[in-house]
Amino acid sequence: REVEELGVITRQISLNLDFKTVFEKIFEYLKGNFGFEGCLLVLSDQKNTQYKVEISRLPKELENIQKALAGIVLPIEEKGGIIGQCLRSKTIQSIPSIKNTGELTFMDRQAIVAQQIKSLYIVPVSIGEEVLGALSLSTHKEEKILKEEDIQTITRFVDQIAVLIRNAKIYQNLEQKNTEIENLAEIAKQINLTLKTEIVFDKILGYLSKTYGFEGGGLALVSQDRFSYRIEIMRYPQRLSHLEKMYTGLMVPLDERGGGVAKCIRENASIFVSRVVADDVENSVSRAAIKSMQIKSIFNIPITIEGQVIGAVSFYSHEHYLDLSEADQESIYRFTSQISVIIRNSSLYEQLEREKSFTSGLLENAPIAIGVFDENGIITLENRAMKQLMQDHEGDLLGQNIFEFESIKRSPLQEIHQNAIKRGLSFQADKFPFRSDISNQDYYLNIRVNPLLMEGKVKNVLVMFSDNTEKALVEKKLQEDLFLAKRLQRNILASSKIKEENIKLHVVFEPMQEVGGDIYDIFRTPEGKIRIFLADATGHGIQAALTTMIIKAEYEKIKNSLDGPEVILNQLNHSFYKNYYHLSVFFTAVLVDIEVEGEDISYASAGHPRQMILRKKGVDVFGETGKMVGLVENLNCRGHKIKLESGEVLLLFTDGIYEEFNADAQELGEEGLLSIVEKIERKLGPVEINQEILSGVSKWMNYGNYEDDVT
Repeated sequence: REVEELGVITRQISLNLDFKTVFEKIFEYLKGNFGFEGCLLVLSDQKNTQYKVEISRLPKELENIQKALAGIVLPIEEKGGIIGQCLRSKTIQSIPSIKNTGELTFMDRQAIVAQQIKSLYIVPVSIGEEVLGALSLSTHKEEKILKEEDIQTITRFVDQIAVLIRNAKIYQNLEQKNTEIENLAEIAKQINLTLKTEIVFDKILGYLSKTYGFEGGGLALVSQDRFSYRIEIMRYPQRLSHLEKMYTGLMVPLDERGGGVAKCIRENASIFVSRVVADDVENSVSRAAIKSMQIKSIFNIPITIEGQVIGAVSFYSHEHYLDLSEADQESIYRFTSQISVIIRNSSLYEQLEREKSFTSGLLENAPIAIGVFDENGIITLENRAMKQLMQDHEGDLLGQNIFEFESIKRSPLQEIHQNAIKRGLSFQADKFPFRSDISNQDYYLNIRVNPLLMEGKVKNVLVMFSDNTEKALVEKKLQEDLFLAKRLQRNILASSKIKEENIKLHVVFEPMQEVGGDIYDIFRTPEGKIRIFLADATGHGIQAALTTMIIKAEYEKIKNSLDGPEVILNQLNHSFYKNYYHLSVFFTAVLVDIEVEGEDISYASAGHPRQMILRKKGVDVFGETGKMVGLVENLNCRGHKIKLESGEVLLLFTDGIYEEFNADAQELGEEGLLSIVEKIERKLGPVEINQEILSGVSKWMNYGNYEDDVT
């Protein structure tokens, strides 16, 4: 029973990559089976010197404590308390009764009192010898004294889902990096549309506020003589907003009198202070500023362009202290570094609006090609990158008509330019096609076109190009590879065809993406039976498709066996458990042998949904779910027999056909599918029956897209 439960919960968790969802599933299992009321997951950093509270769940009355725990970073050494001891020793730490706390640290005692803990069990989360982190399990109403066998069960469960926790965290990190990229794209879009430094900075602060909890910040730029810096922008919470005008525009010396920002600029180094104590600050000006701003935590980051520091950004918290891990600090620094050019350019663009001209330094150093064209297409402004793009390193583009270049004639830029001049329309596009006149090489560019207003009218158009060729080619190659994988998978399945006068058969195969995790095989055994194999690998897309290739290869070795379906599935399980368990390759399967001349059907199932037979009257549901292939060493799959009379229909399917949702987020489920099947007229053939089923499911989904592979 324990193995079956572990198999079910592991499969449920493995279907999700969302870190929060994975944690909720884990907590749900531990709460339902062992009565824990609190759960806290910590993960170690790459250097194994610190651990961070990633996510926690406490009883509702401790909601404020739960919020306070989020993101806390502590050392793994002795100061890290009992959790640190668990991570160092790689063993479970148990406190069945808080009356026997032993040699707990002061911090541990404080935590136990604050969280009202009655019993505490801390379990290491490990993959082999590598300790990823720990799960802290607690009760809060009464003591929970676990039996040794319960502790062993929990330990096995945590070992089982350690890989899933790691994968979900990797996915979360990728999502965070994607969010960084998306925010960079949004900020770039904003600057192209507005050219306002304040909007750019507010977008940056908004992202860091949402992601890390900062509540305020400022932007400072170094003066041309590099003896001072000017505070360009200040942002505070509403209750401190009166300070914004007080500090904005101030010129501050870059020596010791300039405080932490000046030190950040001089040393070209980030400075993060988690707990700011104003009285400990030696600089009197900085001390007074910290007190007036009520700063709890501060992070100063230099803005660097081509190795030169041009200013600094500062981010503050005013209500709570922030505990940022080294990874968080690196992520914020990386994000700020990537947007340094945007911050610089936005500031210089505002200067262009005020002074009606660009500085030569901006044009020469801009990493993107910039040009300004008048209403007739005459180039009135260019930069070095623009010359390089037009393959005219020596000549001067000024005064030439951009639309007389052959490479531009072949593009829709002239129409876009006219829309900007006549209608004031902005334009942006990725993978804009461009061919060099000199090298005849094809490029894909990111292009941004903005009308420039002068006295209420559009007289000029600002155009910015950046090379996106490498990314576009990678995406194209990926699509080609996916198409090849799709053809390969379809070809493998297409080989599963038989001709049999007594049997009519039709297959629907609809992966959610280009390729999927469902696979089937139909062939005639040496003794004349029709053998149908249907499997559903965990996950979707490329990873699941690769799993199906392994399934196909292993099944091919044994599918000609004269043994019954249960023997074949048990052999298949033995192979996968022995060879692929470390890869977490699990799948459900059903195997059916049909007597062509008789009425007997032999079948066996491994973790697969119950299947159906459309009788002349009514619908029979048959099969047993059991355990998935590859999950346990001994599958103990059992064989069964069932009658199929002439004119009756055998319906085999994967769970994707009923794990679909309507507009109210209700799942169709097995009962919903059964309801659709029961309405099917028995006189229909296999093709029409499949069409009726798909039509019913599609209607349930309000004609949306499938959320799982369907076979």
